[in-house]
Amino acid sequence: MLPPLPAAPAVGFPAIDAPTRAAMAVARLDMAASGLPNPALLARPTIRREAVSTWAIEGTYATYDETLESDFIAEQKLSSAVREVKKLHCRR
Repeated sequence: MLPPLPAAPAVGFPAIDAPTRAAMAVARLDMAASGLPNPALLARPTIRREAVSTWAIEGTYATYDETLESDFIAEQKLSSAVREVKKLHCRR
């Protein structure tokens, strides 16, 4: 049998300070992002990196740089792999 839980958990300052500082940092980031004309631009690199990784598992290989450059290259000049990655994961 397990011992009973204490009436009040022994939580020290570091256990309270770390989440508080993290929440404050997220709030600052949210405030900074709200001033951007297009905050979605911050998410694009992460989405592209995830798309490249996901498609590599499926056997379609495109580099991260190729997917970023694809925004500035005519569709018909893109490799089939880059077109496939963009088609499903990197919509504008």
